Amino acid sequence: MGKNGMWVRRHWRLVGVIFFFLSPIWQFVRWLLQVGGDIDFVIEHINSPGWVATAISWVLNPPAWLNLPLILCGLALIYWEMRHHRHVQSTTQVIPSVETVAFGSVLTATARHLFSLIGATRHALTYSWSTGASGVFDNIEGHDFQLYTHDFDGDGRNELVVRYQVGAHTRVMRIYRIPPPPAAPTLIPGADIGSDFPQITWRERGDGNGVVIYASNRNWSGSPASDPPVVERYIFEEGRCARVPDDMILGIK
Repeated sequence: MGKNGMWVRRHWRLVGVIFFFLSPIWQFVRWLLQVGGDIDFVIEHINSPGWVATAISWVLNPPAWLNLPLILCGLALIYWEMRHHRHVQSTTQVIPSVETVAFGSVLTATARHLFSLIGATRHALTYSWSTGASGVFDNIEGHDFQLYTHDFDGDGRNELVVRYQVGAHTRVMRIYRIPPPPAAPTLIPGADIGSDFPQITWRERGDGNGVVIYASNRNWSGSPASDPPVVERYIFEEGRCARVPDDMILGIK
């Protein structure tokens, strides 16, 4: 083995380090040379006559008469987009009703699925009186809607109840007061109750003053996955729905 071979064998670690760093350095040098060639190509065609120089000159310094056609073209594109967007909304916005409840023969309430551009499942709550008055009284994002009626405040008249899911683990219940026609239903203050357990139930009060609503939520102060849910109680007083203290005793049938 010659002297060179003996030197390589003795300093093989140093040789390995040199080759390890030499490869990316050589690749970087090749990239610089390619970039330099590209720059030379552009400079040569800018200074020399040819279709490339003509095209670049047009881009860098367009003729004055080109401004008006560009403006007209931009306005035409905006007009086309507005018409296309309006057409999509008019043909896909309303989907057949998914849930309807009737108050005898005088009022019908409906949860109607609306198309949403951002992908959310939005519903419009609509009402229709037998006198002909109708409209939208609320917009809600959710799914699995349920509409029904019940006398929640014990005044002898039913309220409109809307229950629905939000995401996979949250249930919401809203309760609306039904006014005389032709007015729209209105949300009772405080009657927007959520549960992430999810479970919302109610039981009649023994004193005849409506119901007690139970909303179960996960125990986030402890272990939500294993601890029993925290139950919130709601009753109707003075025209609103309010949560009652945990130690308040309520007569339940």
